[in-house]
Amino acid sequence: MEPYNESLLSAGIDIGTSTTKIVVSLLFLSNVSGSGHVPRLEITGRKVIYKSPVYRTPLQTESILDYQAIMDIIHQEYREANIHIEDIQTGAVIITGESAIKENARQLVSQLASSAGDFLVATAGPDLEGILAAKGSGALSYSQTTKKVTANIDIGGGTANIAVVKNGELCGTCTLTIGGRLIEYREGLPVVSETIRPLLKERGWDPVRDRKMITTYMADVLARAVNRSLEKEDEMLLLGHAPDWEESVEAVMFSGGVASCMYPDPEKKGSFDDIGADLACALLQSAEWKRWDWVEPVETSRATVIGAGTQTTEVSGATIMVDEEDLPLSNLPVHRVSFSEGFKKGILSLPAEIRKASSMHVFSGEPHAFALYLKDLPYLSYKNIKELADCLLTHLHTEPLVIVLEQDYAKVLGASMKYQEPNKKLVCIDQVDMKHGDYVDIGKVLNMGVAMFVVKTLAFGQ
Repeated sequence: MEPYNESLLSAGIDIGTSTTKIVVSLLFLSNVSGSGHVPRLEITGRKVIYKSPVYRTPLQTESILDYQAIMDIIHQEYREANIHIEDIQTGAVIITGESAIKENARQLVSQLASSAGDFLVATAGPDLEGILAAKGSGALSYSQTTKKVTANIDIGGGTANIAVVKNGELCGTCTLTIGGRLIEYREGLPVVSETIRPLLKERGWDPVRDRKMITTYMADVLARAVNRSLEKEDEMLLLGHAPDWEESVEAVMFSGGVASCMYPDPEKKGSFDDIGADLACALLQSAEWKRWDWVEPVETSRATVIGAGTQTTEVSGATIMVDEEDLPLSNLPVHRVSFSEGFKKGILSLPAEIRKASSMHVFSGEPHAFALYLKDLPYLSYKNIKELADCLLTHLHTEPLVIVLEQDYAKVLGASMKYQEPNKKLVCIDQVDMKHGDYVDIGKVLNMGVAMFVVKTLAFGQ
């Protein structure tokens, strides 16, 4: 029997470009670290007890989310699940796709955080959204079990997020302006998203007459992206960087609203008159996609969070270096960097990892603070510490700098960084175990010299 078994009633709320859905579940947490080690609570089981219908995401205008309508949906679904908001012990609200860049997305996050309970409330930019989808669909765990390089293609209403994973680790991402709701048909008349109009104009395509041609082209562009062979004309559909993985993909998995047309979800209520089903059909029929093994996902349109498990740890003055005025901090996404191949290789790859993290964590066009987690550090000499401090100060530009280390180097690394830049806002913590994709809260330092460090792990319906 594992010690510290605990169950939490949790809610997961996903607000995407096209759809909004809610899942209520029981999460079972257990301490998975051995005796004598710092406790590490992990989600070891989950039981979904309620799934909402899939709603169309409410909008006031094309650029403003309808906060009140979203809250009405949340409260209505809580009533349907026969629970009260005070019953929810933990949870997560994730705002994804075009919803994450709406004019009032930041305000919505703040309001949801205060009214939805003690929730992890976060927005996911395109790259992070792709990683979350790969977890929810089962692609991440599949790659770990089979050792196959697996691409998860999450196609929503406005974007397609590709995440390539191997052995349970991220290899790279790519996002394209391809989605099932880029062209809708209302009373027989096409409504074309601004993001796709340049393509139609350049090709001379009519959204009604050339519907099949448009979706066939989208399917082929996605295949070229997975194969890292995008053509010059495809680049107008890129949203951000080109495919940045080096590995050759062996298996593919699809998630998102378009995938629910490929693998029909019997629980999905209603249908939308758009190009989603056409795009699904084009993918299924495309010869370009025959080169890879197809793996059916665990979840399609519901490849989303069902909540968040939390673990609270006390970190003392022996393991933390911090300017107290920089605390508290909440809902910081974790970006993990491993030094398992040695310090020399790790320090050479660190600037690229920091750039990847910085581009991944952008909110409403502005950089969002994140916690950089350095794992598997070997023994570090004074020279190594100084080299690491130099690299972090040169390339990491969030405010404050939040650095978490698995090994016992926070004090000496923090002191080295402060010596070089005394006015730099810095939080440096060690002897904490986290995973890529976790979120953290760091509370104020108490009179006894202790701060509360909360690790929040997103839970998926697998």
